[in-house]
Amino acid sequence: MNVCLIVNKILNGSLQRYFKYLLKIYEIGTFDMDSGVIPGTLLEYEFYVISALNFSLNNPEGFRTAKKLARAGKRVLLLFTYVPDDFPEEGDFWLTLPWKTPLSKKIEQVLKNPPPSEEDFERLERLWPLLKYKPSNHHH
Repeated sequence: MNVCLIVNKILNGSLQRYFKYLLKIYEIGTFDMDSGVIPGTLLEYEFYVISALNFSLNNPEGFRTAKKLARAGKRVLLLFTYVPDDFPEEGDFWLTLPWKTPLSKKIEQVLKNPPPSEEDFERLERLWPLLKYKPSNHHH
């Protein structure tokens, strides 16, 4: 199996070590959310761990990337560093840091289930409308 990390620099290092040393997954692609550039080779991976928000709460770039990947039949795990009070801290394909469920269990759950559907993403957008908008301060 291979995995692609689309996260910030801090999470990237930690997650790379986690996948290599604890889960024994050595094919790890990384794309830095801070750069804002996601290459065309993105669809080569089987599983994706993605930061839902990039730069600020006003930039749900990772959420939109996860939605596109799921449409392409890819399994994704979204990581939130913040959610509003009425937003669930965890779901079938997302976790909020710090997570209560062990990461390995959540990964196992995501891999066992089909990719999230369009309706799954729309449900999150209804709970937190910011997720469906383009960023207010887009970085290039």
